[in-house]
Amino acid sequence: MRLYGAKEKNKRVRSNPAFFLEGVFMTVAEKNYIIRYRQMGKSCTEIARALGLSVNTVKSFCQRNGIAPIEQATGASPGETLCLCCGEKIKFQPHRKPKRFCSDACRLRWWHAHREMEKSAVDRCCLSCGRAFRSSREQKYCSHACYIEARFGGKTHGCNTDAKAV
Repeated sequence: MRLYGAKEKNKRVRSNPAFFLEGVFMTVAEKNYIIRYRQMGKSCTEIARALGLSVNTVKSFCQRNGIAPIEQATGASPGETLCLCCGEKIKFQPHRKPKRFCSDACRLRWWHAHREMEKSAVDRCCLSCGRAFRSSREQKYCSHACYIEARFGGKTHGCNTDAKAV
């Protein structure tokens, strides 16, 4: 990526014919700052705050000029990422959101082990046994057995235990 010369350092760039409609453009120093810090791995939000620019301005500049942050070394090649659960390499699918898990089994295992990270989960108390449990749904009971106990008094509902099989 080419950095802009010192000669143009603080000059405003007016190459766009719509200059007077859009307002003031970035200085060459600001462009160099964006290029340098984006390649160091800084986010567009951090750069925009430091320069006092809109985040969308920084994103647009990076997109138009093909500036992407350098990935942190994770042990995977640039076209791959690692599964959060087992560490297996996962290949990127083009034009898709990057996968975080290699399989449904890994995804379920990881989320089961990290329930505290669930955004909408709330600590609740079972109305039947009084045990504390965590749920992201409007749940009153910790299990189906507690629901049956509270609803029907522990009896099996809908079947006659005295009846003999024919």
